[in-house]
Amino acid sequence: MHCHEVSEYMHLAIDGTLEPATQHELDQHLAECASCKQRYERLNQAVAFLQASQMAEPPSGMRDRVMHDIRIRRRRRRRMLAWARGIMWALLAIALGALAVLALPAAREMLASDQSVYASIVRSVLIFYQFGLGLAGGMRVILMALFGRTGTATLAIYAALAAAVATAWLRVIVRGASVRA
Repeated sequence: MHCHEVSEYMHLAIDGTLEPATQHELDQHLAECASCKQRYERLNQAVAFLQASQMAEPPSGMRDRVMHDIRIRRRRRRRMLAWARGIMWALLAIALGALAVLALPAAREMLASDQSVYASIVRSVLIFYQFGLGLAGGMRVILMALFGRTGTATLAIYAALAAAVATAWLRVIVRGASVRA
């Protein structure tokens, strides 16, 4: 047995998991090699010291204080998310209101003019589209700042804008049909 092999066997011998034949070889090497024997003794002392030492007990009440702090942080986080959701819905309502205020009067004017209903619908759709793109970009930035998730924010914005555009477009079509009749 060589010195470079001995350190691996020392740990196994201290743990008591070394096979008897290998243990005998290790004992022979330690009897012949003073440096390995010294290292084995220091390792034995370290293991004995660690086994004799007691685990430190945390101060009384520490677990309760830590759990209390965790509960407080969770409550704060839930409140912050609730506020963020509320702000998101408020911004969405404001955006949809602005969309209706800006786009519907223009659509009514087009329907009242001499132009065909289809030309006014096309213009209305273009107005909705341009306004919606700007609005979606701004809302996406705000929601990403609040939530940090690109996919969820983008999906929510485009779903809301699609619903708003579809509703406004249906109103334009219904009013256009009633004006022609």
